[in-house]
Amino acid sequence: MKRKIVSALVAAAVSVSLGVSGIPAAASGNVPGGAETFAWKAETADSEADENTKSAAQPGELPDTQNTGEVQPTEVPSDSETSQTETSGTGESPELSDTNEPDPDDSGDSDVSQPTVTPGGAAEETETETPVQPEEGNFLPDNSVPEEQPAEVETAPADQAQIPQVMALYRQWQQENGVWYYYNADGERATGWLEDGGNLYYLNPDGSMATGWQQIDGKWYYFRSWGAAYRNEIFTDPSDGNIYYGLSDGSMAKSSWIQIDGKWYYFRSWGAAYRNEIFTDPADGNIYYGLSDGSMAKSSWIQIGGKWYYFRSWGAAYRNEIFTDPSDGNIYYGLSDGSMAKSTWIQTGGKWYYFRSWGAAYRNEIFTDPAAGNIYYGLSDGSMAKSTWIQIGGKWYYFRSWGAAYRNEIFTDPADGNIYYGQSDGSMAKNTWITKGGKKYYFRSWGAAYHNEIFTDPANGNIYYGSSDGSVVVNQWVQTSGGRYRFDSQGRAYRNQWFDSAGNPTSYEPAIGFYYVGSNGVMLTDTYYKTQKDGGDYYYSFSGTGACNYADPQYVRAKDSVNGIYYVMEHQYFTDPQVSERDLMAAICAAEAGIQRTTGMTAVAMVVRNRMEEYGYSMKTAIYRQQQFEPARNGSLTRYLRGISSGTSSIMQELVNTGAYIAADTSEKIMNDYKTNGTNRVIPGFGDTRADFDYLYFMTPAAFERLNLDPEKCVTYTYTYQGATYTSSHIFFVNWVRKS
Repeated sequence: MKRKIVSALVAAAVSVSLGVSGIPAAASGNVPGGAETFAWKAETADSEADENTKSAAQPGELPDTQNTGEVQPTEVPSDSETSQTETSGTGESPELSDTNEPDPDDSGDSDVSQPTVTPGGAAEETETETPVQPEEGNFLPDNSVPEEQPAEVETAPADQAQIPQVMALYRQWQQENGVWYYYNADGERATGWLEDGGNLYYLNPDGSMATGWQQIDGKWYYFRSWGAAYRNEIFTDPSDGNIYYGLSDGSMAKSSWIQIDGKWYYFRSWGAAYRNEIFTDPADGNIYYGLSDGSMAKSSWIQIGGKWYYFRSWGAAYRNEIFTDPSDGNIYYGLSDGSMAKSTWIQTGGKWYYFRSWGAAYRNEIFTDPAAGNIYYGLSDGSMAKSTWIQIGGKWYYFRSWGAAYRNEIFTDPADGNIYYGQSDGSMAKNTWITKGGKKYYFRSWGAAYHNEIFTDPANGNIYYGSSDGSVVVNQWVQTSGGRYRFDSQGRAYRNQWFDSAGNPTSYEPAIGFYYVGSNGVMLTDTYYKTQKDGGDYYYSFSGTGACNYADPQYVRAKDSVNGIYYVMEHQYFTDPQVSERDLMAAICAAEAGIQRTTGMTAVAMVVRNRMEEYGYSMKTAIYRQQQFEPARNGSLTRYLRGISSGTSSIMQELVNTGAYIAADTSEKIMNDYKTNGTNRVIPGFGDTRADFDYLYFMTPAAFERLNLDPEKCVTYTYTYQGATYTSSHIFFVNWVRKS
């Protein structure tokens, strides 16, 4: 071949030197790399019109590829499918893995070296017009040059000076039988890597230009239809529609992320970008999605295989983590496969979350789990509320330790021990009766049932008692801090009702040993009950146990507050207003001896105090004991006590003016000195010759006479007060002895 080319060169040189008018063209059609198609040019002015045939652009269509040896990395053709001689280093068709990944170890034994420095960018594929064919007769057919010139043909000697110029023209692309070749300066077909016009080509061992997929030295390259490899650019393989990326050396990117025009692409192990599919980056285990253009999805929801995925701003789906969609503020959870959790409970960070059918967690809202029908509440962070009260729409709900609200059930708040009821909608019952398990419960205005306490239903005024479990007591007596109650079968306390000695309600005539509950439902103890009998007042007295222990139209029986002994008293013991001991003493002094002024009233006060000391009972018992003080039963004492209790100014002024309070205070001091120091009890101005005032009784002279008391044996002293217009006397005595 070389001999043939040299012969042609020699002939061409001779023709040039002789000015021959026409020489065969080297080739016609499209030319790779933008190289010029050379033609022999006559050195005449007429041949200048043929200059248009000199220029050729790179081809816009794929040359005849039946002998190109094209191989794609996604599908390996069989030996029978490749007629083009394979590049050294490819030897056999690449055996791809299940993922269509080229075998990186299949590097072959090619001695064709990849350029160490490659152009910065690949040229864009362009369409060019096919050069205009010169008129027939000016050129010979492509294969018209015989292999050997006949011996008898004589050739003129070549001009040796012209041969280098002609040889330089052979650095050209030539298309032969539809296959492109590149001839170097030696006139030989180049092989291996070729950098031409800023593009990177590969010439097979036979010199033919490589197109399509080629594996060279263990790397895959894609050479477009006009031969140039893609470098630093993304491209689509027209045969399968897959998207690839050519690196700066022209080799196919694989198992790597590349950012292109602000978008990220991941090229898998066999080179293609993921398109319309989800994938996992084996380097970090994150899950991503390749859009239709192969770029990475980000900040968006995508439905894949009936599942929804959210890909965050840097592309990865959330996995085993909770997240908030910045576009709507809703909270979601990415499962281990990256898909959105829905209609399920997830525990994360020690908190429980429920993700509804469309994925979002409930936030600041109540909801029902359709699986079990339980009611829950999602807090502001989407987590389930638990062990807490929450007010929703004016209603209160309690969510237990595992989150569900109580529904149609009684429960106790562990924080305060109160008993509540969750209604069918989970809200707290209030101001209502609930019957549960055969028991009745009343839940007050703030929701808690009454337990271990008495209460009144505001709707009907009935009195009830909530037991320790919150249910009302029925058919039994209950002792409370406020008294003893008896409840009927409906839980209502009896009021104004007598009970027999067995404690059962009765309509019989009251008798000793019976019990009585008043209008407040409390059983009477250590008090009295006044009623009408035989046309007049009638008094029933009750012991500390509640049993009736006395019944009389005038007197009552009461327990002394000091010694605990029951005494028969004037009924005023219970009915008079209750005041302080100082006020009571001033009142009895004024009622008994007010006209006798301070000395007479002090003597009366000392008798009361002496009896308190002698018998060990209270001042009230000393005054109200049966038949002791006339003013205690005739209304005089009651008048003063009512005035003191109500703060009536006239009564208060009278007590001050008569010296009643002075008498009360003076007597108290005398008694205190006597008890403390043993000082004799002496009333200034009293006039008695006895050294110590030890009198226990006093009365008017008329009363003393009427009772037939013995003056000597009683040891008496008569105190008389002479007023301006009246005289008033009291007999004071030590013993109560009648005349024999």
